[in-house]
Amino acid sequence: MKKSALILGLLFLLQSCSVYHSGARSVEEAVAADAKVKVISAGQLQYKFRKLELQDDHLVGITKHNSSTAKKLKHLPSSPAGKFRAIDLSEMVIEEIKLRNNTLSTIINIAIPIAALYVALLATYVAVAPPSY
Repeated sequence: MKKSALILGLLFLLQSCSVYHSGARSVEEAVAADAKVKVISAGQLQYKFRKLELQDDHLVGITKHNSSTAKKLKHLPSSPAGKFRAIDLSEMVIEEIKLRNNTLSTIINIAIPIAALYVALLATYVAVAPPSY
C-alpha cells in the first residue's frame, strides 16, 4: 500500500514538468508564440508566465494570481485578467526570454512516469517472487 501511494505521488509530481528551449528569443517571437515562457531578468532572476502579450505598447506577462511569479512581482503594476494576472513588465530589465519546448515537455511527462511505474513494478515483482537459481 505504501509503495502504491509513493508511486502515485511521484506520478503526480512529474506531470507538471516543463522544459524550455536553451536559445533566447526576442519579445516579438515570444508574443507571437502564444506559449509558456521563462523570463530571465537582470540578476539572473527567473519568472515563468503562461504567455506574453503586448498591450498598449507595454509588455505584459500573464500568470496565475497565486503563482510564485505573481508573488515575486507584486511590486510591479498589474491587473486581473479572469483567473490570471496581467503583470506589466515594461519596468523590468529583461536579459533573456525562453520558450517552452512543448515536444520535449510532453515526452518527459509521459516517459518518466512510465519508467517509474516500470521500475516500481519490477521491484515489486522481484520482492514478491525472487529469482530462483
